[in-house]
Parts: sequence; structure tokens; C-alpha cells
Amino acid sequence: MTCGELAKRAGLSMATIRNYEDSGVLSVPARIANGYRIYTEDYLVKIKFINDAKSLGTR
Repeated sequence: MTCGELAKRAGLSMATIRNYEDSGVLSVPARIANGYRIYTEDYLVKIKFINDAKSLGTR
């Protein structure tokens, strides 16, 4: 899925996902020939885990 699709499914902005990548919280996914980042379902699971941890006060 694209960054936009991942953001929509996770209920986050694309900027937040890129921020997670820039800060090292998420690994940067593979890119296809046109330069788009392609995310697997694993990224959605990781983002949900990150959001759950944040809601518990973990930074």
C-alpha cells in the first residue's frame, strides 16, 4: 500500500508516518520504480503498536 493508504488505514497523516521513519521508529520501506514507498501490512501492525504505546504514556 502507499503512504497515503497506510495513513488513512492507521488514522494518521502522511507527515506523521514520515516523521516516524525519520526518527527511526519505523524502518523506511522499499520503493518501487516511480519512487513511491510501498508498505506491507506489517507496517500497519507496527503503527498500531506505536499508537497504543503512546496512549499509555511511552514516548
